Amino acid sequence: MKNKKEEDRKLNELTPQLLERLHIMEQNLSRIKTGNAVNEQTIKELDTLISELLVLRSTCVANVINWTKQGYLVEE
Repeated sequence: MKNKKEEDRKLNELTPQLLERLHIMEQNLSRIKTGNAVNEQTIKELDTLISELLVLRSTCVANVINWTKQGYLVEE
């Protein structure tokens, strides 16, 4: 039988892929922040970041729902 606490910990950790995506988004935001003006390109980049965040949010919500259905603890 699997250790439930160990499974809970594994399920609630951010994956390396998710951490990498977040890091890239953070770099993009920092680059945009250091810019001097808002232009069409900046707006497109922000739209892209928002879309990526929404995808990540949807993925995380789906995971939480699945984990809860399986009886795993999803809150600390």
